[in-house]
Amino acid sequence: MKRPKIQVLPAVRGCTIDMDGDEPRPTICIVGLLTEDGVTQFSLSKQGAKTMMLALQTFLDRVDAPKRNAAVKRQTGH
Repeated sequence: MKRPKIQVLPAVRGCTIDMDGDEPRPTICIVGLLTEDGVTQFSLSKQGAKTMMLALQTFLDRVDAPKRNAAVKRQTGH
């Protein structure tokens, strides 16, 4: 099976968010990632946004795990 091409962005220094659809319940989230090369935009549905948030939270949990484990060891003395 062929792997999809991965797009690597320059460092992201900010983001924008806009919503489209009927107020007060938008149906599409438009995200802009601000990089030194400009803005890369993509849109997400509600389910897409939930999936993206879950993926990002999983990544952050793994990145923060060593710090969290060290803090627990300091607190418990183990």
